[in-house]
Amino acid sequence: MFPSRRPAEMPHFSRAVIIFNPAARRMQAQRAGLLQRVLSGLTADGLKVDAAPTAGPGDATRLAREAVAAGCEVLIVCGGDGTVNEVVGGMA
Repeated sequence: MFPSRRPAEMPHFSRAVIIFNPAARRMQAQRAGLLQRVLSGLTADGLKVDAAPTAGPGDATRLAREAVAAGCEVLIVCGGDGTVNEVVGGMA
């Protein structure tokens, strides 16, 4: 699923946060397994990844702000339009 070698032109990142909405319709049990496989693939490539579940409205905004303030290089969002919009707002 993930290539074992990074192309030379691809930047190297060391830290990421996955912000996800566990209550999203698409985050049911089968999707939780997919999230775990994605986490495993990213960490196998040497990326430090923190998983940050949201707990309610506005939480994704707060989590994104905290991640950016802490020097996170990559934000990955798993959820619906609301979660994505909140993360974008938190990055601004």
